[in-house]
Amino acid sequence: MTKYDPSIIGQFADELYGRATLIVVLWTAGFGLLGLVAGFAFGGAIAVLLALVGAGLGFVIGQQRVFMMRLWAQLALLMVQVETNTRTHPPSG
Repeated sequence: MTKYDPSIIGQFADELYGRATLIVVLWTAGFGLLGLVAGFAFGGAIAVLLALVGAGLGFVIGQQRVFMMRLWAQLALLMVQVETNTRTHPPSG
């Protein structure tokens, strides 16, 4: 039978947070690049402005997309903390 190992849950939470960060970066960069490309049709100054607006929009969308991943990570860590706090220890003496 497999033994309980809280470090596995911690590793799972770390991986979820890492993926969440990557997703936000990709959404931000993707929309920023899309805004930059679209802005070149109107000129250089507009391209920079649209790149910044696109990056901001991508960041917001990315944050919304990864909210559940971060919540799952926090719930996993919470379960480990509850188990740690409620673990019974044999009486000493």
